[in-house]
Amino acid sequence: MTCPNTKVIRGVHSLLSRLMSFFPTEPVKSNVASKYEELECLYACVSKGVYEGLTNYEKSTNGSPTQLFSTLMILKAACMHNQCYIDRLITTFMKVLHKMAKEHLQPTTTENQSHGQ
Repeated sequence: MTCPNTKVIRGVHSLLSRLMSFFPTEPVKSNVASKYEELECLYACVSKGVYEGLTNYEKSTNGSPTQLFSTLMILKAACMHNQCYIDRLITTFMKVLHKMAKEHLQPTTTENQSHGQ
């Protein structure tokens, strides 16, 4: 999801959270995302969207953590009622966390210039 509007993102989060509470996703080892055929496509798109959002941030050279907001809100909705959901994405998620921590701890060039004066 690439919408920058936080109201839309929060609305999608709320909708997915409620939907996934009534119709949870299947366990990681299952070959289908949902036992409800009608939701199979939606849940597959959610999973793909989260994976692509995490991967795009991880591979970007100048990514801003704010671009992860929609991805993380959708991931949060999926994990609220199925904590094992993140197991499918744990490797990519950990790479993103590592990158964010590394970027956070690196001093910015403007800070270096102001301290050098």
